[in-house]
Amino acid sequence: MSENQVLSRLKAIKSKGSIKDVDFLFNCLLSENSDIVKESFNILVNIKVKSANKIIVDKIKQKENKRILNKIVSICWQSSLDFSNDLLLFFNIAVSEDLTVAIEALSVIENILSNNVIDEKLKLEGIEIFNTYINTYGNDVKSLMIKDFIDTI
Repeated sequence: MSENQVLSRLKAIKSKGSIKDVDFLFNCLLSENSDIVKESFNILVNIKVKSANKIIVDKIKQKENKRILNKIVSICWQSSLDFSNDLLLFFNIAVSEDLTVAIEALSVIENILSNNVIDEKLKLEGIEIFNTYINTYGNDVKSLMIKDFIDTI
C-alpha cells in the first residue's frame, strides 16, 4: 500500500472507522512517514469505544511494539478510555522502561488516580513497586522523579 493510499485509508477511518481498524492504526505507528504516524496516533487518542482499552493494553504487552511503547502509553493518558483496571501495569512500566516511557506511564497513573475511585490497597501496592525501585537504584534521575511523584499522590 502506498503512503497516499494509507493516508486515504486513515482519512476514511477517521470519519467512519470501527474497532476492527485498530490493528491497522497500530501498524501505522511504525511507519517512517511522520504524517501517517501523526494521523494514526490522533485517531487512536480519540477512540471512544470502551473495549479498545483491552486492545491497547495487549499492544503494550507485545514485545514487537517496544519501539513505539512511548506512543502507546501516551495514547492511554491522552484518550478518554478507562485504564484503571490496569493500574499496576503502569506502575511496573514506570520502573521497568526508559525515562521517556516512564514519564508517559506516570501520566497514565496520575490520570487514573485523579479520575477514578481506586482501592487504597491497590494504590499502596503500586507505591511499593516504586519504593522497591527507589531502594534498588538510589538517586538516578528516574528514582528522583518517582520520589517526587509519590509525594503528589
